[in-house]
Amino acid sequence: MSRTVRLAVAVCAIAVASPIVDSAAAQDGSPHVLVATTGNQSELRETVRITKKRGPGKLVMSLGPEELPSLSNGDRLLATAELEVTTDCAVESVGCVGTPYKYNPSLTTSLILGDDASATGGEGAVEIDSQRTKCNQRDSAHHCLIVFTGSSLDIAGQAPCAPSSCHLNLVVESHKARAKKGNRLLMGENEPDGSVGQDKGRLNVTRFSPGSQPAISPLTTTTPLVTSIPVRKGEDIVVYSQELSGLEKDDQLAASASMTVDVSHLSYGPLIRSRLILALDPTSTAPGHDVKQLTDPKGEISEANGYNCTQRKPSCVTRKVGVISMRKDAEDASGDPIPLYANLVVDTAKPGGTAAAGDTVQIDPTGGALNVTRYPASLKG
Repeated sequence: MSRTVRLAVAVCAIAVASPIVDSAAAQDGSPHVLVATTGNQSELRETVRITKKRGPGKLVMSLGPEELPSLSNGDRLLATAELEVTTDCAVESVGCVGTPYKYNPSLTTSLILGDDASATGGEGAVEIDSQRTKCNQRDSAHHCLIVFTGSSLDIAGQAPCAPSSCHLNLVVESHKARAKKGNRLLMGENEPDGSVGQDKGRLNVTRFSPGSQPAISPLTTTTPLVTSIPVRKGEDIVVYSQELSGLEKDDQLAASASMTVDVSHLSYGPLIRSRLILALDPTSTAPGHDVKQLTDPKGEISEANGYNCTQRKPSCVTRKVGVISMRKDAEDASGDPIPLYANLVVDTAKPGGTAAAGDTVQIDPTGGALNVTRYPASLKG
């Protein structure tokens, strides 16, 4: 899946002949930044039908006007997203969601800005970015991860939708000439009882007003804490950690991470799951109660999700994105500042069984990084 992810920022500029609306920065003379996310349980549907020919997409996630920052002339909207998708079963069983199939479905995932939550493209909607790929169905290696690492929309003129109705939508379309009635692509992961496990992705935005304001350099680490990850389901390991000191109420964070692994020494394609969190310790694999009280969302910068790294391309890149806001100052019971840590947490598993003792996924020490950009409270708005 990594080869399908766009590494460069995709930029789309909107210019319309409508009256110009000044940005928030133009109104008070200072720059502003605002982040937002769909947060937990972002998926709006469990499946997308696989059709014989490419057709209209289906709405899977939406960030509406209650959370989406308003857009004005001169602003820039930066969107990131993660979505785990899974092919349905290959042979009939109680775990099937729809009818089985043995092909690799094609899919197109798009970021659409429109007037309502039903906008999937066409007139009155703007496509900010899209990705096309295939999801593998062979050898139980059927989990795929779609990641938009940074897709940008510049507003040159009035925004394409009114602040009271603007929605950023993530839309998925899937097709295959061999498709039959009942074939489904799962928006999440398959469960043994035939249900779809969700809460595996988010849609995030950062709005810059004006879009031309000076960039803030991220804090970055490129040194992994470990050289390998044991293939044991549920055994979480922190691979990268970045210290964040002096965080205050209304600070906003935008994080991204990448990790390159090698599985060429294994006879199967392990499932690699990951998430980004804030924690009190650089080796913590969960946010903990105290950190959850400090942030929105509660300690999670991204959801936990995964994909299969297969022998057909045994060097795989995991990419993560997310945003989070501080609800309170990071301090101890005495009111003294304490550092928090952004951690990339990873676990791996053998599909359909238990890995042999000693099986590991190897980490490329030069092939990854964790970046965290801190937007101070003075910019929030």
